[in-house]
Amino acid sequence: VRPPWSQPSLEIKGIETRRDRMLVPIVLDGAKGMAILDTGAQATTVGMSMASRLGLTEPLLQNDRVIMAHGAAPRALAVHVHRFHELQVGDGRVESPSLAVVPGETAMGDALLGGDFLRGRRVWLSFATRRLFISFDQGATLATLR
Repeated sequence: VRPPWSQPSLEIKGIETRRDRMLVPIVLDGAKGMAILDTGAQATTVGMSMASRLGLTEPLLQNDRVIMAHGAAPRALAVHVHRFHELQVGDGRVESPSLAVVPGETAMGDALLGGDFLRGRRVWLSFATRRLFISFDQGATLATLR
């Protein structure tokens, strides 16, 4: 099974599904994790559990800029935006992404892959077969996050 377009695409291996969520394997600065593919989220974010595995604590994040994030919660949440070295999604790499780190325990797990990652790409996914393809321009990487 291939996506229904002729543009080059990257198949992301190791997809898992849980209830209504598609989990995508990622590697952030060398730490492995699973990100929820969230087409409704504007931004890719990192959960505090994954940040902690990278040695980032809330006091260390105090040097990063703070933004107010609006999501499914009833109120805005202050989050720190941290510059990481590299985010890998399958064979795709994003160099120096700036990602919001969500404080505390949330239901998001390790991370969310949001609209900033998906913007400008075609996405073909199948829950039934646990397959995900993302389009890319020939010779380009998946890098769009800055």
